[in-house]
Amino acid sequence: MLKQTGSKKVILTGCSNGGFMSFLLAKNHPGDFDAIVPICPPFESQYVTDEEIEGIKDLPMYFIYFENDDTVVPSKYEEPLIERLKAAGASNLHVSTTPDIHDLTGSVTDEDGSPHQYAGHFAWVYFLNNQSKDNESGLTAWDFIAQYAH
Repeated sequence: MLKQTGSKKVILTGCSNGGFMSFLLAKNHPGDFDAIVPICPPFESQYVTDEEIEGIKDLPMYFIYFENDDTVVPSKYEEPLIERLKAAGASNLHVSTTPDIHDLTGSVTDEDGSPHQYAGHFAWVYFLNNQSKDNESGLTAWDFIAQYAH
């Protein structure tokens, strides 16, 4: 659909409900996107059919979330979805997650001077600062995006 209108590269990303929408669009329009980067997406695996998983399993994906997110709880949303993608043999699936999120720039500190700890749902902080790293390869989200932008 989108590529047929003249777009050369389409990479979707979004935070929270935007992450939900990036996954939803890819699921509903397989083949129209070059990659997706859903950030803490509240998408429940039960709403994705096995056929839809098959349709997107080879789409390059880079999920970002934090284990202490109490807004979009990973065990309810991201983890079951990622496990299904892995089980289907997803060929280019990256996941960046850590137990919690702290300021790594040195610009936001607590009163005692220690790095500020953000709420677990603030995964976009690491994304915007290019600090999200794939758990296995160390590939950053922006380097992942750059691979598909040309």
